[in-house]
Amino acid sequence: MKIKSILIALACSTTLLAQTNVKTNQSCTGTVFNTGVNAFGTGGQSDTQRQSCLSYNKDLNAVLWVHRASSIWGFTGFTSGAVQADWLNLSTNQWDSTIIFTNPAADSGARFPSGVFYNPTGNTTLSNAYVVGEGPTVSSTVFNGTFVAKRKLTGNYHAVTSAQTDSTIYPLGAQPFGRVYVNNGTLFLNADLQQVGNKLFVGGGLVTNIQGGAFGANNNYGGTIAHATNFVWSIDSLVPGFYNGTQGYINDGEPVRLAFAPDGQTGYAFFIGRLATNFSNGADSTLSPIVYKTTNGGTTWSSSPILPGYDWAAQHPEVLRTAGKPKGAPNAHQFALAAKHGTDLVVDSTGTLHIIGTVSQPYMGTPATVDSLTFSYLFPWDYAKYHPVIWDFMTDGTQWKTLLVDSIMTGDLGGSAFLNSSDSTSIYNPFSSTGFQLSYGSRVQIGRSVTGGKIFYSWTDSDSSQTHLPYNVSPNIHIKSYDISNQKTTATINATAGINKCYFHFQSEVSYFDNAQQAWVMPMVYTTDRNDSIPPYSTTGPVNYNYLNCAAFNSAQYTNPANANQAAGIKQVVSNNNLLVYPNPAQNNFTIEVSSDEKQTLSVYDITGNQVLQQTITETTTINASNLQNGMYFIQLTNRAGTNTQKLIVQH
Repeated sequence: MKIKSILIALACSTTLLAQTNVKTNQSCTGTVFNTGVNAFGTGGQSDTQRQSCLSYNKDLNAVLWVHRASSIWGFTGFTSGAVQADWLNLSTNQWDSTIIFTNPAADSGARFPSGVFYNPTGNTTLSNAYVVGEGPTVSSTVFNGTFVAKRKLTGNYHAVTSAQTDSTIYPLGAQPFGRVYVNNGTLFLNADLQQVGNKLFVGGGLVTNIQGGAFGANNNYGGTIAHATNFVWSIDSLVPGFYNGTQGYINDGEPVRLAFAPDGQTGYAFFIGRLATNFSNGADSTLSPIVYKTTNGGTTWSSSPILPGYDWAAQHPEVLRTAGKPKGAPNAHQFALAAKHGTDLVVDSTGTLHIIGTVSQPYMGTPATVDSLTFSYLFPWDYAKYHPVIWDFMTDGTQWKTLLVDSIMTGDLGGSAFLNSSDSTSIYNPFSSTGFQLSYGSRVQIGRSVTGGKIFYSWTDSDSSQTHLPYNVSPNIHIKSYDISNQKTTATINATAGINKCYFHFQSEVSYFDNAQQAWVMPMVYTTDRNDSIPPYSTTGPVNYNYLNCAAFNSAQYTNPANANQAAGIKQVVSNNNLLVYPNPAQNNFTIEVSSDEKQTLSVYDITGNQVLQQTITETTTINASNLQNGMYFIQLTNRAGTNTQKLIVQH
């Protein structure tokens, strides 16, 4: 009854008050502020958090959400391909909304839209700013182009019903945009639409010369960096990529992603690929971050990637050991950024790029071939002994560093979370026709404060001790923050504990500082099924959009040293038995990961030297820490090679 009442009020009123009970370090419930025709209105895919659906603008002190139009508007000419913009005025705590795109032709409806504020320099008045939207157009089930639309923020909630005429549709594959289904059915999504100075930027995919088979020499997959001045779009550069070609390789479905520092000058373009090197050795036989850099606000970009040919496995064995242990696979000798739980990027105040994601072990045959680059073992993690670990990969162009963020306890739905292909819980099995209807990972995301001094991480996870399943069936949003100047992090917080259905969450790239509670607030939106059928999550049923402004941190919460060896990257490795402890700080569980199969004695001591736990282990083991009090502990592992000790912080 409560949700129904909210929706009735939303459909009839001209304004909608935002949630005002912002809470620091406490769970809270999101506020329903609008609806969608189905979960494909924004991010109803496993990795579509790369869309720019949610953003914050400091000068306007407002939050923007862009999506396919609400099903409850019902205006003349409404179709499910219309695009709507909702914005929250944080000064008045009121929502407003308008339509920014209606398909001018019956066969050009919008899907997977992105949108951002475009605010003229010095303006602080919402009505003088614009919302700019962008996304693919579709005819029936065929994607046939890209729309770009703009409109001033002059909405009156549910009162703007006129057709949007200030829009352009670029045909399929045309510059400056390209968007197609490639050979394996993956969609190139333009990503990271954002304002930089007086320009708008977007990264995207472009495909030309489609000939031959899946790995034909004429299959030219590239990425674009495009910008608009006075809303006139033009291409900046083309990043070429060939299958089996001379210029390297760009991964299927991976567009060029963009991020800029707060000063708007330092920026990075990033995609997952491989350089054009002799494909045979360990350093170039897997997919890794390919990064280009600008120092003049995107006017020019580096002509070649920074840190080319970086040997990730050799330089970062701490990451290598978190790549999982698939059934039948050898010990990991390479790792690749994994798409299952998403990737994201941001640039901090020092001009350092942060790429967040998990890694998995790629499949490598003998001899290694380019054809196998995107192949991986079917079950990367079992979500019992082996879990994905979230890493923050950092670079300023001179070196790569790593920061271990946390681990993910439950697996993606409609993916490889199940333990084997004959999993009896077929509702979650993507190989079953009755399986989970929408794939869903943990959707790891990253953002920054306005000045770039704070970094914010978020992802979703389920409590398997309550669901008794290794799948992310009841997701809550987990958040953590990192102060780059003090080199300290907060504890991980379950911001939505008890909601248990925070699907397809989006985190704003930029947070705002709330003076009332003296805390940094990271705006978020998550999607719930209006029919409350969970699981499975319907591909066609109507949805609610929920705004969450309680993901907040104050300065007193940054208490955990990121790592004493941060300058050289986190190297939680002990030479004689390769010990890795994560997450650290731990809440209810922590994992001891070792590379040896021999029997080893695990002992845990408190700060006074009292032994609080001892057991024999032979492989990676998850330890229940719920009975341990908050504080510092010492993990001691003993085998034939000797004894090694690491510190562990427990913080419930």
